[in-house]
Amino acid sequence: IVGYITQTSTPIDIHVTYLSNNVVCQGNYLVFRYEISDTLCAGQYLIELSDVNGNFANPTALWTTSLFYPNTSSTLMIQIPNWATVSTCYKLRVNRISPSPQIIGIASVCFEVAICPNTIITGPTPPVVTMDTADVCIGSVIDIPFFAIGVYLSGNIFTAYLSDSTGSFANPSYIGQLPSNQTFDPNIFPGLPGNVSGIIPNVPEGCNYYIRISSSVPIANDTSTWGPFCIKNCDIETNNRQDLQFCITDTT
Repeated sequence: IVGYITQTSTPIDIHVTYLSNNVVCQGNYLVFRYEISDTLCAGQYLIELSDVNGNFANPTALWTTSLFYPNTSSTLMIQIPNWATVSTCYKLRVNRISPSPQIIGIASVCFEVAICPNTIITGPTPPVVTMDTADVCIGSVIDIPFFAIGVYLSGNIFTAYLSDSTGSFANPSYIGQLPSNQTFDPNIFPGLPGNVSGIIPNVPEGCNYYIRISSSVPIANDTSTWGPFCIKNCDIETNNRQDLQFCITDTT
């Protein structure tokens, strides 16, 4: 026996019943929940993000998902595109596309897509000096974890800078860089920090040094510089940091 539901005799609606935020930054994630008003067999559903005016003739983005019998609701997460134009009235709509019955869902309430400031935070743990554990020495290799929140465009470079011995970044020294347009947001899965690796430059000894990280596209500076810490001239350099190779043989 095969049964068919017609939207004329037994209309079924699809509602978006929950939005995690009423303001979402470009490139960030939105959690939402949709529900169907009656049980249906398993089907494919189309998620539509409207245009800037809340209309669906030319949606901004599309996603697909599945819902299986006997479930009548699902909670999902989508990423708002980086290119989404700023507007106060985007809407979501979920449609059933296959198999029959095909259903055009009811649009959600309006929510805003906004341009949010890019934020860079050195952390969550202090930089790791991999050559000298007691003191930070000139020439030491250093790994600097950081979070970068917001949208970063193609060609972006995260660069780590060292202040002068007074803590000023008026004329900073270069440590290292990471070419990447990835967002390192602790609130977005997997929530892991980025990492800039480099070498402590040849600077005067002192105990009021700070580190910060900046991006290039767009330009954003670290809002939480790490420091203060001491730098000492504690290594003797004899080979200009070149690798040395030795052959060891038995002798009599």
